[in-house]
Amino acid sequence: MAAYSAENGDMPGVFKIRSKKTNMPIGSAVMNGLVASLVLIIAPFMPNEDLFWSFFALNLVMFLLSYLPVFPAFIKLRKTDADTERPFRVPGSPLF
Repeated sequence: MAAYSAENGDMPGVFKIRSKKTNMPIGSAVMNGLVASLVLIIAPFMPNEDLFWSFFALNLVMFLLSYLPVFPAFIKLRKTDADTERPFRVPGSPLF
């Protein structure tokens, strides 16, 4: 998604870097590694020794929060497009 956004000019160009061998986007992974390395290098000079883990936890929470809109969309699609054949059905009541 980051590579697609960068190719459309919505994110910095570094995010559209792709592997020459596989054409897979690697820009966001490289940027993540650079920021994590920078945080590790400057962490001993900061008054808070847990800076890396604070950034790591924040990154994890933001990643999980991005999935919150998926669940209401799932429920809405199950209601509005109920006739479509699905490979898996969740057992239970038709509450949703």
